[in-house]
Amino acid sequence: MGVRYHTIIGACAFLLVVAELAHLCSCANSSLHLHSPCVERERQALVKFKESLIDPSNLLFSWQGVHCCQWKGIGCDNVTGHVVKLDLTTSFERCQRSQPFGDQYNFWDTYEIMDDACKHSYYDSVEALNVNPSLLELEYLTHLDLGGNFFRHNPIPMFIGSMQQLRYLSLSNAGFGGRIPKNLGNLTNLHFLDLSGNEFCHLWTSICFLNCHY
Repeated sequence: MGVRYHTIIGACAFLLVVAELAHLCSCANSSLHLHSPCVERERQALVKFKESLIDPSNLLFSWQGVHCCQWKGIGCDNVTGHVVKLDLTTSFERCQRSQPFGDQYNFWDTYEIMDDACKHSYYDSVEALNVNPSLLELEYLTHLDLGGNFFRHNPIPMFIGSMQQLRYLSLSNAGFGGRIPKNLGNLTNLHFLDLSGNEFCHLWTSICFLNCHY
């Protein structure tokens, strides 16, 4: 009876040790996943994209190191680690979007009812003459928002029309001009599109117009 009792106790102790080891391994793996670097090819694509931008306010100061999923404006899939979101919306643009009657007022009307913190962020944005098409390497990107930045009246980059996984695209008040690329029509997965607040030329004429909503 005593031998059997000790055998049961020993078996239970062994199972407890195994369970504890399994728990420790699970925690280690979870921690490793949370802090693992993003896909290297995608990290390099983001670095090339950053290098094509002018960032006088140093808004992308966090874009360094290997952990690109922790960079400002970057969102990654929790399982695969692929970059699925790139959101560089400026603070001022967020303020403008949050105004309850933003679409019914012109810029200065909206500006007047903003708080001081919003007004002070007006010049905090990135700029670019030619955007690096390296974003095409982000094959799983579904959300792209460049709202409020300044692209110096250049046309919307043609390569954006090839990012066919996009479900959300906002280029509002981003200083784009010229003609709207026809290949944006290839983005058949889009659920949201905002091109407002830019200065585009009509596809069939040379007349430019403001505040285009699509």
